[in-house]
Amino acid sequence: MDPAHCDDDIALLLRRTRVLPANRVATWDIPHESAAVTQARADALARLSAQGLQEAASITDLVVSGLVTNAIRYGRPPSTCGWSTLAV
Repeated sequence: MDPAHCDDDIALLLRRTRVLPANRVATWDIPHESAAVTQARADALARLSAQGLQEAASITDLVVSGLVTNAIRYGRPPSTCGWSTLAV
């Protein structure tokens, strides 16, 4: 990141350190259209609910919305949304 622009730079670093069981991983293909944002949010929130993680719904909604919106706006198809949880 450029130190002169720290107030508007964002870095997202993720690393998988082990293979997760199938019930802890989900992926969705995202159609390259704005309506897909709503469905991606609903899918993510349903996954949270199924795993008893409703307390993370608000931040998850914001993150998924932002990432999928940017993928559609600035990316090229195909787009995929991936999800994994470590909570038991």
